[in-house]
Amino acid sequence: MAKGPPHDHRLTPLTRRQPATGGGAARRAVAAGTRPGAGHGQARAARRVGATFLAVLDTTIVNIAFADLRADFPDASLSQLT
Repeated sequence: MAKGPPHDHRLTPLTRRQPATGGGAARRAVAAGTRPGAGHGQARAARRVGATFLAVLDTTIVNIAFADLRADFPDASLSQLT
């Protein structure tokens, strides 16, 4: 019996693997050639980018508004304005 090079399981395409024995979405995802939970990373990244944008926008608006607030309330200290 001839032996070939050892098989590296890390290089096996997902479509050649055996379907999951569990039921439901995991089995359908493996049969379709995708990983269960694929695509959730993009949604998470989009939420993080959105949250970062809102934080920067909020900081920018507040810093711009401080000049007008100080003009409207000349006797107030910076800690009183925040």
